[in-house]
Amino acid sequence: MKTTPFLEIGDGTLKTISKLYDRTEESLCEDVVKLREWMKAQPHLPEILDDGSIKNFLILNKCSIEKTKQGIDSYYTLRSAFPDIYQNINPKLPNIVEIMEIVYWTPLPKPTQEMYRVWVYKVRNKDLVDIMEPHNILGFAINLQEVRLKEDVLYGDVFVFDMDGINLGYLAKLTPSFVAKCLAVYE
Repeated sequence: MKTTPFLEIGDGTLKTISKLYDRTEESLCEDVVKLREWMKAQPHLPEILDDGSIKNFLILNKCSIEKTKQGIDSYYTLRSAFPDIYQNINPKLPNIVEIMEIVYWTPLPKPTQEMYRVWVYKVRNKDLVDIMEPHNILGFAINLQEVRLKEDVLYGDVFVFDMDGINLGYLAKLTPSFVAKCLAVYE
Protein backbone atom coordinates (compact mmCIF):
# COMPACT_ATOMS: atom_id res chain seq x y z
CA MET A 1 0.00 0.00 0.00
CA LYS A 2 1.31 3.43 -0.95
CA THR A 3 0.97 5.95 1.86
CA THR A 4 1.53 9.67 1.68
CA PRO A 5 1.52 11.79 4.82
CA PHE A 6 -1.97 12.82 3.77
CA LEU A 7 -3.74 9.89 2.08
CA GLU A 8 -3.65 6.13 1.71
CA ILE A 9 -3.78 4.61 -1.73
CA GLY A 10 -4.25 0.85 -1.90
CA ASP A 11 -1.86 -1.15 -4.07
CA GLY A 12 -4.62 -2.13 -6.49
CA THR A 13 -6.33 1.27 -6.66
CA LEU A 14 -5.12 2.28 -10.11
CA LYS A 15 -5.75 -1.20 -11.48
CA THR A 16 -9.29 -1.20 -10.05
CA ILE A 17 -10.08 2.23 -11.47
CA SER A 18 -8.59 1.27 -14.85
CA LYS A 19 -10.90 -1.74 -15.02
CA LEU A 20 -13.92 0.44 -14.27
CA TYR A 21 -13.22 2.21 -17.56
CA ASP A 22 -12.30 -0.97 -19.44
CA ARG A 23 -8.65 0.08 -19.48
CA THR A 24 -5.31 -1.23 -18.26
CA GLU A 25 -2.59 0.59 -16.36
CA GLU A 26 -0.45 0.36 -19.51
CA SER A 27 -3.11 1.97 -21.71
CA LEU A 28 -3.47 4.78 -19.17
CA CYS A 29 0.29 5.38 -19.36
CA GLU A 30 0.10 5.48 -23.17
CA ASP A 31 -2.69 8.06 -22.97
CA VAL A 32 -0.63 10.13 -20.52
CA VAL A 33 2.19 10.28 -23.09
CA LYS A 34 -0.29 11.42 -25.79
CA LEU A 35 -1.69 14.09 -23.49
CA ARG A 36 1.76 15.31 -22.48
CA GLU A 37 2.65 15.70 -26.17
CA TRP A 38 -0.63 17.56 -26.77
CA MET A 39 0.16 19.90 -23.84
CA LYS A 40 3.59 20.69 -25.28
CA ALA A 41 1.87 21.84 -28.49
CA GLN A 42 -0.45 24.23 -26.62
CA PRO A 43 1.30 27.60 -26.37
CA HIS A 44 -1.35 29.03 -24.03
CA LEU A 45 -0.70 26.42 -21.32
CA PRO A 46 1.86 27.79 -18.84
CA GLU A 47 3.36 24.43 -17.88
CA ILE A 48 3.25 20.71 -18.51
CA LEU A 49 1.62 18.79 -15.66
CA ASP A 50 3.43 15.84 -14.10
CA ASP A 51 2.37 12.36 -15.23
CA GLY A 52 0.42 11.62 -12.05
CA SER A 53 -1.67 14.77 -12.44
CA ILE A 54 -2.31 14.03 -16.12
CA LYS A 55 -3.37 10.51 -15.15
CA ASN A 56 -5.76 11.94 -12.57
CA PHE A 57 -7.29 14.28 -15.15
CA LEU A 58 -7.69 11.28 -17.45
CA ILE A 59 -9.46 9.25 -14.75
CA LEU A 60 -11.70 12.18 -13.76
CA ASN A 61 -12.71 12.48 -17.41
CA LYS A 62 -13.61 8.79 -17.70
CA CYS A 63 -10.44 8.03 -19.68
CA SER A 64 -11.57 10.14 -22.64
CA ILE A 65 -8.60 11.91 -24.18
CA GLU A 66 -10.76 14.66 -25.69
CA LYS A 67 -12.59 15.36 -22.43
CA THR A 68 -9.26 15.33 -20.61
CA LYS A 69 -7.86 17.93 -23.01
CA GLN A 70 -10.88 20.13 -22.24
CA GLY A 71 -10.43 19.52 -18.50
CA ILE A 72 -6.74 20.46 -18.55
CA ASP A 73 -7.48 23.53 -20.64
CA SER A 74 -10.21 24.57 -18.18
CA TYR A 75 -7.85 23.96 -15.26
CA TYR A 76 -5.62 26.76 -16.51
CA THR A 77 -8.32 28.97 -18.05
CA LEU A 78 -10.25 29.24 -14.78
CA ARG A 79 -7.27 30.87 -13.10
CA SER A 80 -7.54 33.89 -15.37
CA ALA A 81 -11.35 33.80 -15.49
CA PHE A 82 -11.70 33.95 -11.69
CA PRO A 83 -8.76 35.99 -10.38
CA ASP A 84 -10.75 36.91 -7.26
CA ILE A 85 -10.59 33.26 -6.24
CA TYR A 86 -7.18 32.16 -7.50
CA GLN A 87 -5.21 35.29 -6.65
CA ASN A 88 -4.90 34.72 -2.90
CA ILE A 89 -4.91 30.97 -2.36
CA ASN A 90 -1.36 30.41 -1.18
CA PRO A 91 -1.77 28.31 2.00
CA LYS A 92 0.63 30.60 3.89
CA LEU A 93 -1.40 33.75 3.28
CA PRO A 94 -3.31 35.11 6.30
CA ASN A 95 -6.73 34.68 4.65
CA ILE A 96 -6.17 30.94 4.13
CA VAL A 97 -4.53 30.44 7.54
CA GLU A 98 -7.61 32.12 9.03
CA ILE A 99 -9.90 29.59 7.30
CA MET A 100 -7.82 26.76 8.76
CA GLU A 101 -8.46 28.22 12.22
CA ILE A 102 -12.22 28.39 11.63
CA VAL A 103 -13.06 25.11 9.88
CA TYR A 104 -11.93 21.54 9.53
CA TRP A 105 -12.07 20.42 5.92
CA THR A 106 -10.22 17.23 5.37
CA PRO A 107 -10.36 14.06 3.32
CA LEU A 108 -10.56 10.76 5.12
CA PRO A 109 -7.30 8.87 4.59
CA LYS A 110 -8.86 5.77 3.01
CA PRO A 111 -11.18 5.81 -0.02
CA THR A 112 -14.53 4.02 0.04
CA GLN A 113 -14.83 0.56 -1.49
CA GLU A 114 -16.27 2.29 -4.56
CA MET A 115 -13.04 4.33 -4.81
CA TYR A 116 -14.48 7.68 -3.70
CA ARG A 117 -12.62 10.02 -1.37
CA VAL A 118 -14.82 11.23 1.51
CA TRP A 119 -14.37 14.85 2.62
CA VAL A 120 -15.60 16.13 5.98
CA TYR A 121 -16.32 19.81 6.61
CA LYS A 122 -17.03 21.03 10.13
CA VAL A 123 -16.89 24.36 11.90
CA ARG A 124 -13.97 24.43 14.31
CA ASN A 125 -14.51 27.87 15.86
CA LYS A 126 -18.15 29.01 15.89
CA ASP A 127 -17.21 32.47 17.18
CA LEU A 128 -15.34 33.26 13.95
CA VAL A 129 -17.82 31.91 11.39
CA ASP A 130 -19.22 35.32 10.48
CA ILE A 131 -15.82 36.61 9.34
CA MET A 132 -15.27 33.73 6.88
CA GLU A 133 -15.30 34.90 3.30
CA PRO A 134 -16.69 32.30 0.88
CA HIS A 135 -13.93 32.87 -1.70
CA ASN A 136 -11.33 32.08 0.99
CA ILE A 137 -13.11 28.81 1.79
CA LEU A 138 -13.06 27.96 -1.90
CA GLY A 139 -9.36 28.88 -2.04
CA PHE A 140 -8.67 26.51 0.83
CA ALA A 141 -10.61 23.75 -0.94
CA ILE A 142 -8.64 24.39 -4.14
CA ASN A 143 -5.39 23.93 -2.18
CA LEU A 144 -6.61 20.59 -0.85
CA GLN A 145 -7.56 19.47 -4.36
CA GLU A 146 -4.13 20.51 -5.65
CA VAL A 147 -2.50 18.21 -3.10
CA ARG A 148 -4.82 15.41 -4.16
CA LEU A 149 -4.07 16.01 -7.82
CA LYS A 150 -0.39 15.38 -7.06
CA GLU A 151 -0.60 12.67 -4.38
CA ASP A 152 -3.86 10.75 -4.83
CA VAL A 153 -5.62 8.68 -7.45
CA LEU A 154 -8.82 10.56 -8.16
CA TYR A 155 -12.04 8.78 -9.02
CA GLY A 156 -14.63 10.89 -7.26
CA ASP A 157 -15.62 12.63 -4.08
CA VAL A 158 -18.28 12.45 -1.41
CA PHE A 159 -18.73 15.59 0.69
CA VAL A 160 -20.09 15.55 4.23
CA PHE A 161 -20.97 19.00 5.57
CA ASP A 162 -21.68 19.37 9.27
CA MET A 163 -23.46 22.71 9.28
CA ASP A 164 -23.62 23.06 13.05
CA GLY A 165 -22.36 26.57 13.73
CA ILE A 166 -23.38 28.00 10.36
CA ASN A 167 -26.34 30.35 10.66
CA LEU A 168 -28.83 31.21 7.93
CA GLY A 169 -27.46 34.73 7.74
CA TYR A 170 -24.09 33.38 6.67
CA LEU A 171 -25.67 31.36 3.87
CA ALA A 172 -26.75 34.67 2.29
CA LYS A 173 -23.05 35.20 1.43
CA LEU A 174 -23.27 32.21 -0.89
CA THR A 175 -24.62 34.16 -3.85
CA PRO A 176 -25.74 32.42 -7.06
CA SER A 177 -22.67 33.75 -8.89
CA PHE A 178 -20.37 32.38 -6.18
CA VAL A 179 -22.09 28.97 -6.28
CA ALA A 180 -21.70 28.98 -10.08
CA LYS A 181 -17.96 29.65 -9.66
CA CYS A 182 -17.70 26.80 -7.16
CA LEU A 183 -19.32 24.41 -9.61
CA ALA A 184 -17.09 25.59 -12.47
CA VAL A 185 -13.96 25.11 -10.35
CA TYR A 186 -15.04 21.67 -9.14
CA GLU A 187 -15.86 20.38 -12.62
